[in-house]
Amino acid sequence: FHMAVLPVDADSLRAAAREFGVPEVVLMAVAIVESGRSGGNHWRGPGQRHKGVPPHCQEIGRMQLSPCEDWRWLTPWCDRDRVRDSYSANIRCGAARLAYYRIHEGSWRAAVRRYNGSGPAADRYVTKVERVIGELVLASEP
Repeated sequence: FHMAVLPVDADSLRAAAREFGVPEVVLMAVAIVESGRSGGNHWRGPGQRHKGVPPHCQEIGRMQLSPCEDWRWLTPWCDRDRVRDSYSANIRCGAARLAYYRIHEGSWRAAVRRYNGSGPAADRYVTKVERVIGELVLASEP
């Protein structure tokens, strides 16, 4: 991949992708759509918060995971405190969830859709991720 389009934390994303069997380009694209190319372990901004979700349950981190969802049964990386406080655990939990969704949904496209939720918003999310995948793949050509 061309360095100009890679996220700043590409090495961490590659390691998590390998660990959980997620295509690197898929994990990178989801991370970019979730929180940009510069990464960051931040909470959603006030204008991006989900209505009806308590502030302490808003998505956080590189993969924008909710610390109020308990995914420890999937991997210890998904412990609520780790997802909230550890940049690396947040990435690994996101990768583990994508891999889980792939097994249960049948394709990477369906896994990406499920990662975001359901309905029209999830369809728009898939379109965004596919666009970023295209950018990453095209940038990798000599």
